Amino acid sequence: MSPAMTTLRHQGGFSLVELALGLVIVATLLAGLLVPLASQVEQRRWDETRRLLEEAREALLAFAAVNARLPCPATDASNGAEAPPGGGACSVQAGFLPAATLGLSGVDAQGYLSDPFGLVDGTGANSNRIRYAVRSSVDGSFTVGAPPIPNALTTSGTISGISPVPAGKVSLQAIAGSDGYLTVCARATAVDCTEPGNHRLANGNALAVVFSLGPNGPMVLLPPAEQRFSPDELGNIGNHLTAAPGKLYFVNRPRDSEGVDHFDDQLLWISPSTLLARMIAAGTLP
Repeated sequence: MSPAMTTLRHQGGFSLVELALGLVIVATLLAGLLVPLASQVEQRRWDETRRLLEEAREALLAFAAVNARLPCPATDASNGAEAPPGGGACSVQAGFLPAATLGLSGVDAQGYLSDPFGLVDGTGANSNRIRYAVRSSVDGSFTVGAPPIPNALTTSGTISGISPVPAGKVSLQAIAGSDGYLTVCARATAVDCTEPGNHRLANGNALAVVFSLGPNGPMVLLPPAEQRFSPDELGNIGNHLTAAPGKLYFVNRPRDSEGVDHFDDQLLWISPSTLLARMIAAGTLP
């Protein structure tokens, strides 16, 4: 073969080393693009979850404006409806958002509202359902007013704006002035959040909370040994798994996805002033 032909042959292609080097460069560039893309996708899901929680809180306030009470949580077996139907002594104090009772759109095949971080199984059920808790009690031991009215927040016809307050009802002032509702802490503790350095974001005056377990929420379906939740996240999960009376506090703090103390839950709550202002504005109460 002539020298000229050999030169042309070398100029017509790439060696294996050159091809490998080119693939490495392309892979590096793609990896650099995919990391920001993954972050953008998670941020969109985070924002969508926040929107769902705000929509859920508005639906709860609208329900209260119409029915003069808050709904009970849904259970695993109630298909997204409050349990029991019609409220009263709730079957659980902490459970799922009663999306079917509230008439929310976007529910899964089982009637529950879920966040974008969930995994859909073969039945169409989503693993990351929106959670909900309201101050109530299974046995009616939670009371408000004098004389005490059992489960005044979840029982129809018990909240009154009339003065003097009719028998068997509780006044707006009694609800706003009472405590012993749900507490929202900055950190999880064994009993409450009274230890030094822990702040009460809602000091026993959260009538209800609605929350998401975040990106790692689907881990609740795994065996306990395989779950990876921080102590603060376990505080919220523990409330969901406790029927009543159980713990009365929840945890909410800025998102932190790093280390053993990570936190990716999102939580909103309803205060007495927010609830009563909405009910009065809607004309539900005089």
